[in-house]
Amino acid sequence: MDKILDDQYNWLQKDLQSASGSKGIIVLIHQPMWYNWTGWKKVHNLLRRYSVMAVIAGHYHYNQDEGYLDGIRYVIMGSTGGMTKNGSENAGNLHHVTLLTLNNKDMDFKLIPLKGFTNTKFTSRENMDRIQAVNTMITSVQYSSTATSEANPIDIPVDIYSYSGNNQWSSLYNNVFPGTGVTISNLSSVDLDNGARPAVDGMKVLFQDETGETFWNYVIFNSEASSSSTTSTTTLKPKGKL
Repeated sequence: MDKILDDQYNWLQKDLQSASGSKGIIVLIHQPMWYNWTGWKKVHNLLRRYSVMAVIAGHYHYNQDEGYLDGIRYVIMGSTGGMTKNGSENAGNLHHVTLLTLNNKDMDFKLIPLKGFTNTKFTSRENMDRIQAVNTMITSVQYSSTATSEANPIDIPVDIYSYSGNNQWSSLYNNVFPGTGVTISNLSSVDLDNGARPAVDGMKVLFQDETGETFWNYVIFNSEASSSSTTSTTTLKPKGKL
């Protein structure tokens, strides 16, 4: 998430100038570098001058719709066969392709889930930031050797579940309010001293946003997990010939 270098900025300015007569301009970039707004601001102002319609990025392996800023739509494409988060489809566990339709100044994104998935909506920046915070919290429970408590890291209540194998989850705490700590020793007498893994086999954190839509993210600690990572990889085989 570094800034755009001067020679990159100059190249972009020349490229935009060469396309200034176009009906519409879409900018493709691998990393969503606008997360470092201090470094991106001058690029955004440049894009405004050339009436850029949208900036499309990837890198995070989850989809996200940033919405419009000064008339420019910022969008992140999700994974298509690579690693995803463990959780609900709207929390990043989704493989999809995206169809962009342009008609003069009209622009439409259509999220197309691949076989085995159903979600067709982009996740908002607000909810994906919540998922990222939740993911950080539950992985810190897994790996921290010094933490004595965890707190709800987002701005709305969450429910916390423990994993008991065979995809079975049991409720631990309901309606944990923002900033409220959950003592780790209450999680089946978990003791993280000396870097030991929790006695529970996994944790799931679930929340509902203001519209009532449900999101959840989880980590499994025991041998059922394919690795220590909280992500999984899916191999997708296309039907027929491409």
